[in-house]
Amino acid sequence: MNTTLPFNQNDLVQANYSISSTATHSGSNLRTKQDKTTLHNTDHKLSTKTQIQRQVVLGIAKVLPQVAKALTWHHFIHPRKARAYTIEDLPAQAFPLSLQHRGQTLNGYRWGSSEKRIYLVHGWESNVSKMKHFVQPLLNLGYQVIAFDLPAHGNSTHKDTNFKDWMNALETIMRTYGKAHGVIAHSCGATMTVNMLAKNPDLTPEKLSLISPMLSAKTHIDVFSSVVGLPTYLIDMLISRLERTTELNLEDTCVTSLIQNIKADGLICHDHDDTYISYDYGKAIAKAWENAKLYSSHKLGHRRILKNTVVIDKIVQHTIT
Repeated sequence: MNTTLPFNQNDLVQANYSISSTATHSGSNLRTKQDKTTLHNTDHKLSTKTQIQRQVVLGIAKVLPQVAKALTWHHFIHPRKARAYTIEDLPAQAFPLSLQHRGQTLNGYRWGSSEKRIYLVHGWESNVSKMKHFVQPLLNLGYQVIAFDLPAHGNSTHKDTNFKDWMNALETIMRTYGKAHGVIAHSCGATMTVNMLAKNPDLTPEKLSLISPMLSAKTHIDVFSSVVGLPTYLIDMLISRLERTTELNLEDTCVTSLIQNIKADGLICHDHDDTYISYDYGKAIAKAWENAKLYSSHKLGHRRILKNTVVIDKIVQHTIT
């Protein structure tokens, strides 16, 4: 299918949730009864073309529900790639890596040869190049750095993917190239890393840094649905089909619950002005994670935080101490 859903990364919105003192299991549990905030408040203005496309999709949802279901599912499991990059765009001395996963090739890079490995994990609709600013500082301190484009992202084969697929890919990567001393993971990649480690405690690193983490797989559906403006029956379809396809209960993917059993030394970095993933999510995860530290920044948003020298230094220092 070539039909394009009416949104892009710049259309993602701020979820201004209130944190309940008893919230531990799902994204929906983070909303108090008094919280009347919707997911439609945004400082990202939709273009006229995007607004028209959105109305077209909503029209299809009303009159051709089966077509709408097929289109919604197709675009949910086929993420768009960020702007292409080459090895020349990465820090010097990048050594190409590749491995097979679920009938596709995953491509990645390695810097250095130390036995102390640091894995960089990018977010949804992102790639290795977005995590590149961590490489040189870690390399200068004598660490090996490994980063892969995860399934259907970057320079890896562009097939369908989902939450469980990423978890399995991360496990395969770490078992192939060696246990991590540290993991630095961003956004959806942070959430999937926690879920993978919860199922594979033998892979738990000494240091784990989560940047702008989603709360759970349900958060991803919430953001996707709110941007597109999906009616309830399509949201329910996404949840039901994702749970059936992955054999996962989405409530069981919540980081605030899983993180309590991960014995890594933790750091969470989240920006107050993140208009993609609510700062409250990072705050709730930090509260649930014993001995973890929370670093809160301002005016960096969801992506600029990956380039900020202060944030990078905080994470590098946490990783090496």
